[in-house]
Amino acid sequence: MGQWSPAVQLDGKTTDLLYVNPLSLLAAAVEEGGSFTELMLGALEEKGCSFEKPFHVLLYADEVVPGNVLGHHVTCKVWCFYMSILEIDPLQLQTLGLLLLFKGLPL
Repeated sequence: MGQWSPAVQLDGKTTDLLYVNPLSLLAAAVEEGGSFTELMLGALEEKGCSFEKPFHVLLYADEVVPGNVLGHHVTCKVWCFYMSILEIDPLQLQTLGLLLLFKGLPL
């Protein structure tokens, strides 16, 4: 589902990055079963998804400072990437128990 590639960090060290197609990730998450599968199947039943009326996938990113954000020494920043579907009720997304953890690269 993904592909690993080496990346050079600002300090010159190399690390491996995993590139994943968001739609492949979405299909794999639905295939696993559980609360996310129930959410997606419910949205498909309620709103429908077709070529004429597709779901809208939203991708966005944000810089995150792990640890104490009020501290005066920021030693690490990472980028977090998020994916959502516009047609899913935001209240349902807030209660969904789906969390994928990825290794972050220091900026």
